[in-house]
Amino acid sequence: MRREEEVQRAGDRVRVFEDEGEQFAENLVVEVVNHVVLRGHGDPTLGAEDLTGLARQVASWGITRVTGAVLGDESWFDGVRTGPGWKSSFYVLESPPLSALVAERALYRGKTSHNPALAAASLFRQALAEAGVAVAKRSGVGRAGESSLPLAYDISTPLAGIVAQMETESDNFVAELLLKELGALAAGHGTTAGPPNGLPPSTEFTRSAEARFGPVRPIPN
Repeated sequence: MRREEEVQRAGDRVRVFEDEGEQFAENLVVEVVNHVVLRGHGDPTLGAEDLTGLARQVASWGITRVTGAVLGDESWFDGVRTGPGWKSSFYVLESPPLSALVAERALYRGKTSHNPALAAASLFRQALAEAGVAVAKRSGVGRAGESSLPLAYDISTPLAGIVAQMETESDNFVAELLLKELGALAAGHGTTAGPPNGLPPSTEFTRSAEARFGPVRPIPN
């Protein structure tokens, strides 16, 4: 039995969502005979090279055609596009919209997209085509199902490197995505809102963060 046949018999969706150490197991691709789902986990550094790598992994299964669409899944975070207290000028003009799935900082056809998950799905569709995988339908947004079959994944830059660059450039976009990621890991909900649905109180949050990443120390202003 060829690998492509195994995929086709496995069901109609696929997923990927792992987090490894201090890196994001990011934008794991999901495949279905009908759809490919690109699921994001908050990596602010996802770029064209990463999408190319994911597309080549999909092609390595022997898949040459997707009868449905590429769907972008941003469900790891909430749908709030801006950070608390942002000035209106920050949105799009200074920062891409916040999302669990953002590729190339939401740039698509030379403009910052207001729908980053759709933009990422569209860019991934292009990467698949370049890798020899034809996609029949236009890109959209959706969610990976529980029966999804993982086809590929991409690991982000180490967290220390992301934080260092964020501090150097004073990057609000990266800072807000990291806060949402901490909310998702510590409170089970990717948001920067306060309790009960967002980040837990500081002591509880510190314990949660230390359990996952090791000792936490405050950074002086």
